[in-house]
Amino acid sequence: MARAESKMVMGYLPIEPHHHPAILSLVMPVTPAVKLLDPFAGDGLFLETAAQAWNVTPYANELDGERAQACIERFGPTQAVRCDVERLLASNNAFGVAWLNPPYDHDKTAKANKRVEFSYLRHSWKWLQDGGLAFWCVYNQHITEDAAAFLAKSSRRVDVWALPGKHQGEYNQVVLAAIKGTHPNPTELYQSILEGKVSPRLLTVQGEPLYKLPAPPQLTRFVFAPDIIDEEQGLRLIQEQGAWKTNGFQSLLEIPCPPEQIEPVVSPRPGHMALVLAAGVANGAVIQTEDYGKVAIRGKTEHVEQIARVEVEAAPGDPERQIKKTTIRLKPTTILTLLAQDGTVVEMDGDEALLGFITDNKQALTGYLNQKFKPMYTFDLNGMGRWLDCIRLKGKYPMYAAQKHVTAAVTRGFQDRNSILLVGSMGTGKTLMGGSTAIAMASGVVENLRGQIRDDQVVLIVAPPHLIEKWKRELHSISRNILVERLDRHEDVRAFMEKAARAGAGIAKIGLIKRDLTKLGAGREVGIIWRDEWVALWRQDAPVPEGYEPDQRLVKQRVPKCPTCGHTVMQEKKGVESPASESWLKGGKRLCSVCQTPLWQEARDKGSQPKTGQKYPTKNPRYRIDEYLKRVYPDRVYLLIWDEVHECAHGDTGNGEAFNRIAGLADKVLAMTGTPFNGRSSSIFNLEYALNPRTRQRYNWGGSPRLSRKTRGERGFQIIAADDSKQRGRSESRWVADMGVREQVD
Repeated sequence: MARAESKMVMGYLPIEPHHHPAILSLVMPVTPAVKLLDPFAGDGLFLETAAQAWNVTPYANELDGERAQACIERFGPTQAVRCDVERLLASNNAFGVAWLNPPYDHDKTAKANKRVEFSYLRHSWKWLQDGGLAFWCVYNQHITEDAAAFLAKSSRRVDVWALPGKHQGEYNQVVLAAIKGTHPNPTELYQSILEGKVSPRLLTVQGEPLYKLPAPPQLTRFVFAPDIIDEEQGLRLIQEQGAWKTNGFQSLLEIPCPPEQIEPVVSPRPGHMALVLAAGVANGAVIQTEDYGKVAIRGKTEHVEQIARVEVEAAPGDPERQIKKTTIRLKPTTILTLLAQDGTVVEMDGDEALLGFITDNKQALTGYLNQKFKPMYTFDLNGMGRWLDCIRLKGKYPMYAAQKHVTAAVTRGFQDRNSILLVGSMGTGKTLMGGSTAIAMASGVVENLRGQIRDDQVVLIVAPPHLIEKWKRELHSISRNILVERLDRHEDVRAFMEKAARAGAGIAKIGLIKRDLTKLGAGREVGIIWRDEWVALWRQDAPVPEGYEPDQRLVKQRVPKCPTCGHTVMQEKKGVESPASESWLKGGKRLCSVCQTPLWQEARDKGSQPKTGQKYPTKNPRYRIDEYLKRVYPDRVYLLIWDEVHECAHGDTGNGEAFNRIAGLADKVLAMTGTPFNGRSSSIFNLEYALNPRTRQRYNWGGSPRLSRKTRGERGFQIIAADDSKQRGRSESRWVADMGVREQVD
């Protein structure tokens, strides 16, 4: 072909159709998971034929506009693109087979080998996966020493096939089949390629396939696109696979469902209106205002940086130099947006504007509150009026009306909810209200709750040590037909549970636990086996190091062994693994890295150890009551009442851990405090996480490490497949970022 004609077709010379059967017979069909790449696809005829014969997924690239359009019609816009091959963006090591029929031309600006056939081969090689098969279709003279050297270095097998006849009536056309990899002797492969150039094998239809494609690689992300998209291609991509076709985009255009009716235990008071607007609960509400007429409301909370204080102090080590410290506070602020009927948008920013709007439109907002929130409790005493009237504290003081309504509201809330936080100031009678709730629920006073509690289930009340006797006195004042026991040790818990099982129905079984005893347990000690092993300090055939004698090559070391699997327990220090030291094992609750067995065990405290002259101890060791309940009686706790729950504000403390553990066992949880919030949002996160299921869903911090599945008959140990148990800090940080006030000192 004349050079002018070659330039007109951009050097594109398609493989002639009568060669297709012979080329296709070389490869064994596989699965569509394997990808076939043709970066010089032309009109895509051979690529389509090969993809059907080999059962693979084709991907085409073509620079010419008409031929690229033909490929797009054949394969679609996601598998066919138009661009220069050097500007093609494709995932490396992603394709199992590649058909490389490059344009026949030369590059005058190239420094070394000026043939573009070889430069395009080298450029396309990165897209082929290890073990992938590449077909390089060129003329015989294009197999230069540079090309042979590259293929010998980058392939583990190369075959040279000659196509029958003369291409264009004068050129010998060949197909090199190269498998990507590393040959043990690249020099030998290089000579084989040059010999194949001299005497190539004639390609005919094979009786059996000679090449097997590798399994597809595991890709986390696959890319196949040009780095520059023209207007026509961009419009086509938008029309065929634009963002507007995604479910997420379409969901924005859907008519939202009517908001669910909010059903609190008691209706919010007018003083709660600022919180309702700031939280966005009233978004979409339509009310009649005095200044703007009928408007729709939308409220949101954003974080704004504020300079809290500026301090100037002397620099350490240099009193003459001063350092300026600026404390920046990230404070949430409420933005209230009003949309009037005429399209006017009014934004109110800050607390003063919000309070002014509430004051001016108090009646309309109160009406919305009454319509939006349908409370569970309607001040009808929940059918407990006569029973509450009979209660006499200390035998002579009746309950106040507010205390009766609180008790009735809590019992009504427990009919539909499993956890309630009761906040009351000091002196309001939280002990009386909590005790009345416990006895009413456990003795069957509340008719709608009778079917939820079994006869052997109990109520546990956890309180500070100085309030235990007060709880016991007031419980007996409320009712005499109850079983109240003080639980100081796990033996007391066992005796109480046995007595509760015999008491039967209609009797409230209540156990009182000191808060500190829920977390007070025995100590721990290292639970491994120490073995003495001989260790060689240098190889037997190596020279003796300086400072050593020949008989000092073997030394005896004390090595820790796992009692379950017998493997040596290793400790990593500064990137180097060595047998674990005793101090490291004592420093925490260690696990065996092979079988995941704990390498520690509980130890007796001094009071439960055998005395001098005694063979056996006279008492059991101390045991954490929360762990004892979890192991022995996981389904016996119906109601947990935790007094002064603000002391469990942090989940990484002993109180917080015990509260979370027992709250997870109980069917119902009533947390009581007078100060649930100390000014920081982190102080209420643990309580919200334990009591509010929406918080657990949104700010989930994971659970215990999950082990791999064990196959029946397998002798190996399980490994940790997923460990998201250490995400609590991240979840709390997200909570603080969404809810709280943070300070940063610069």
